[in-house]
Amino acid sequence: MRTIPNLEIHYGQFKNRIILRPLANPVPGLDKYVQVRTTEEKGTDVNIATYLIMDGYDGDYEQAVVISNDSDLALPIRITRDRLKLPHWRHQPKSEPKAQPYARGTQRRGDFSHIH
Repeated sequence: MRTIPNLEIHYGQFKNRIILRPLANPVPGLDKYVQVRTTEEKGTDVNIATYLIMDGYDGDYEQAVVISNDSDLALPIRITRDRLKLPHWRHQPKSEPKAQPYARGTQRRGDFSHIH
């Protein structure tokens, strides 16, 4: 996708840390908690939403492709779709095998075969 002219890709920011979590079935007399490594996104949804709305109002894109499982992006997508009439392709990698285009209140199945 990096070969597409004028395409900007915005990646998420992840932070790794170790936290304590309770065991599901603790053994009497032993620790009830265990240390686990976790990965968290920090500020990614806000950054994507900001670019989506700002670039939409500035006329910097004709169509957006959003690849995310974050439901917090639904409102910014709806705003730019409904108010600015800009089509969006939203793909949820963990829950759906194919992308869904969002265009003016309709949803149709599609794919990204035209993007190299």
